[in-house]
Amino acid sequence: MASWRRFRAHQADLYADALQRDLRDVGYSWIVLPLHLRSALRAYYLWRGKATFHLLCRIVLAWCLSIMIAADISNEEVNSPVTVILFFLAIYGGIFTYHAPARIRQHQLVAECAAAIHAAAAAAQACGSDRPDAMHRVSATLQSVERAIFRARRSHRTVARRRRFRHAVLRRHAENVVATLRAAENELDGTSPNRALEELAGLLLRIAGSSAASRTGVLLPDSLTSQYEDVRVRDFELLRTAGVVLVVLGAAATVVVLDVPDIAAVTIIVGVGVLSALAFFGSAWTKMLAILDLMKPG
Repeated sequence: MASWRRFRAHQADLYADALQRDLRDVGYSWIVLPLHLRSALRAYYLWRGKATFHLLCRIVLAWCLSIMIAADISNEEVNSPVTVILFFLAIYGGIFTYHAPARIRQHQLVAECAAAIHAAAAAAQACGSDRPDAMHRVSATLQSVERAIFRARRSHRTVARRRRFRHAVLRRHAENVVATLRAAENELDGTSPNRALEELAGLLLRIAGSSAASRTGVLLPDSLTSQYEDVRVRDFELLRTAGVVLVVLGAAATVVVLDVPDIAAVTIIVGVGVLSALAFFGSAWTKMLAILDLMKPG
C-alpha cells in the first residue's frame, strides 16, 4: 500500500514537471513553478482516481435504483443477487469517496489552465498540416477554462451561498477575466500567433496561481482586466442545465403517454438524459448525472 501511494505521488509530480516543460516550450523558460501551484496540481491528480471511482459508484447506484423502481412499479421482485450486491457496494464506495468530487473541483481551474498551457505549447511547436488541429485544441481547452472560471467561486467554497453580494462581485470579476482571455485569444488570428500563444500562456499561469491560492477575487490583476469592465460575458450553464432537465422530463412524459414497458422506459430516459447532457455540456456531461434522480417512469 505504501509503495502504491509513493507511485501515485510520483505520477502526480510528473504533471507539474510537464507543466514546467510546457512553459519552457511556449516561451517562459525563466519561470519556476511556485510550490503552491505544484501542490494544487499534485492534489488534483491524486484525488482524480477517487473522484472517478465515486462517479462510477453513482452510475452503478442510479442503474440499480432504476431497476428497483421499475420492478416496484411492475409489482415484480428483484431476484438478481448481482443487483443487490452492486447496490450496496456502490453505497459503500460512494461513502468512502464522498469528499473526492469536492476536492477535485477545488483544483479544477488549475488543471484546466495546465491543460490549456499544454495545448498552447503544442501549438507553438506544431507546423505544417498539424498546426490547424493544434490551434483548434487551444480554442477547445480555453472553453473548458472559461467554464472553470465561472464555477471557481462555488468550487473553492470560500464564500457561503447566502452571501450573495460577495458572489455578485466574484461573478463580475469572472466575467472580466473571461473577457481578458477572449481578447488574448482573438490575437491568435492575427499576424503573430506564437506571440499570442505566449501571452495566453502567461494569463493562464496567473489564473492558475491565483486559483491554487484560493484567491478567486483576483484571478487576474485589475491592471489587466480594467479595460474590459464594460464587457459582459454571460455564463449559460444554468440555461444548459434547465435544457437537460426539460429534455429528460419530456422523454419521461413521452414514455408514459406511449405506455412503454417499464424496463424499456428507464433505458430510453437514461439514453435521452446522457445524449442531451452530451449535447448541452460536451465533455463536461458527467456533471449532469444528478438528473438520473428524475428518471422515474410515470
